[in-house]
Amino acid sequence: MDNGPNITNELLERITIVLENINQKQNVELTENQGLETFHRNNPQKFKGDFNPDGAQSWIAEIEKIFMAMSCVDANRVTFVTFMLVEEAKNW
Repeated sequence: MDNGPNITNELLERITIVLENINQKQNVELTENQGLETFHRNNPQKFKGDFNPDGAQSWIAEIEKIFMAMSCVDANRVTFVTFMLVEEAKNW
């Protein structure tokens, strides 16, 4: 019994699955990069970490407004906000 064609078909199916997974991952990474660009186009202020509770609340409200407009997912929110922390706040 020759299993050559069956093995070949099985290998082709596995290769196809691997290539589809790679393509999906690349699309996700591209979308995340585009999200960061969109976030920056909204000109969010950087947060320095000064002791100013009212300023901090205002900064948070501004950032949340941008996220709502972008329909930003939680995982990206953390990345984007971390990028906006500077000076003292960067060391938190």
